[in-house]
Amino acid sequence: MKVGILTFQNANNFGAVLQAYALQHYLLQNDVDCEFINYNMNANNKNIHIKDIKVSKIKDKFLFLKNIDKYKKIRKFNKFRKKYLKINRKEYFIDQQFYESDIDYDIIIVGSDQVWNSKIINDSKVFYLDFTDKAIKISYAASFGHEILTAKEQEYIKTYLKKFQAVSVREKQVVNMLQKYTDQKIQHVTDPVFLLNKNQWESIMKPYKMHQKYIFVYLMEKVTEINQIIWYINKDSNYKVVYCGQGDNINNATKIEDIGPSEFLFLMNNAEVVITNSFHGTAFSILFEKNFFVISHSRYNARIENMVDLIGEKQKIITIGEKRTIITNERDIKEKQIVAKNKIENMKLEIQKSKEFIKNNIIDYIRRK
Repeated sequence: MKVGILTFQNANNFGAVLQAYALQHYLLQNDVDCEFINYNMNANNKNIHIKDIKVSKIKDKFLFLKNIDKYKKIRKFNKFRKKYLKINRKEYFIDQQFYESDIDYDIIIVGSDQVWNSKIINDSKVFYLDFTDKAIKISYAASFGHEILTAKEQEYIKTYLKKFQAVSVREKQVVNMLQKYTDQKIQHVTDPVFLLNKNQWESIMKPYKMHQKYIFVYLMEKVTEINQIIWYINKDSNYKVVYCGQGDNINNATKIEDIGPSEFLFLMNNAEVVITNSFHGTAFSILFEKNFFVISHSRYNARIENMVDLIGEKQKIITIGEKRTIITNERDIKEKQIVAKNKIENMKLEIQKSKEFIKNNIIDYIRRK
């Protein structure tokens, strides 16, 4: 049987690509013949035309050549996808192409990641799989990225989820939220990165030269208090500070822009300390058993809170913004450190439930056929 996966594997984002890799790798390990449906979400605009997209790609290449590190990063992402991801060669740029094509899969899995976040998908119905009635429809660890559903999201849930064979989401809070709008049973599962163990992740790491011990800072948005946080953490250690993502305001730190997914994993795994407000930065800190600090995200905090709660450390999130915590001394911040050694044990039951969801709804179904 032929299985298609619809997610954000084309994004040059570490979490997006690595969660995609994890889900496909786990399915392939279990003899599920699967490939990614090649939807380029960067071109998801109702007013755009294919010829304009091709011209835009050429312009983008010249712009990236002006910043060689960013260009290297994109090349490394593309090499990673070519080496590790099985992607259908037919590329879709806009929603309309889905309705004009005969997409032939026995099962289509949507997820993981924020595939139902209306802002990210521009209210697309494609990620609710409305373009076909032939395939069995399943969501794995789908996420909205927020706790209050828009009117459009509510409408899509009521209309399209009833056509799914099985629905699972990434955040526990979303289970009850969705259940208000559909009779379909909603299940909670972990992000796909937890389907693989540390050894499996180490097998695809690529070394990045670091000549001294370092703190790795991975931020998805700027944090005004970041220098104060780093100062307290690094006061007695004097580690080198390196960062990627949003961190142009970090003092005396080295920005790393020329890495792909494999180098990102290496930097995470070999850091003395990780500081992050990223969901997947938090996930890999747990997987790699790092000492780490989690800073709240201004918009997408529920998913981080949910995961840290699973390991019993929710109270240690450094809250910024509306729930502002004013860090006044060294003790305040150092007490927030999460020591992740053996914390993955706290998630074993949730990981097992996630694997059973895949087994019951995909693997066993295929074997029966």
